[in-house]
Amino acid sequence: MKTTNLIISALVSVLGLILILNPQTSLMVIVVVTGVWVILTALNDIIKTRVYSTDSVFRTLIITRSIISFVIGLIAVILPVQAAGAFVKAVCIVLAVYFALKAISSLYILIRIKAEREISKRLFFSFLESVTASVILFALNGEKVANTIIIVIGAVLLAAGVITILYTIKAAPIVKDESKSDGE
Repeated sequence: MKTTNLIISALVSVLGLILILNPQTSLMVIVVVTGVWVILTALNDIIKTRVYSTDSVFRTLIITRSIISFVIGLIAVILPVQAAGAFVKAVCIVLAVYFALKAISSLYILIRIKAEREISKRLFFSFLESVTASVILFALNGEKVANTIIIVIGAVLLAAGVITILYTIKAAPIVKDESKSDGE
């Protein structure tokens, strides 16, 4: 456990340092990782649609949204990499608009169907996730704002990693060597 905490904390610290030292490249990585996340979420939604509801409107909305999500995710992954980062800001705006529309569709679907608790909970978290992602991606559109946000996130990650490393080392249990006994 101690070793795992140290490794994860070190990786978080390194990630924070990378964000601080190179915010522009970090923005491209954030866009590409977000694209991968969108693709995986779309595939998951398509696979699980049959399980969640038999309502044809619900299925149609989810499948349509998932196909659009998949295409936007592919654009977010391929375009910045192929164009050497030239379209990162444009893709960032596309992703922000996508997440805003996804939030609206999640809210509509949530209101439209009187779903079971698990489906409602999942749609509600999808709504919150989409609103948060949209706000962050719109904020990352301005270059100075984007760099500042990325550097602040990097500083927080670096500090959290270092603090966790120090805490893990300090809180390590003191182990007595019981092979040596006092009376022998």
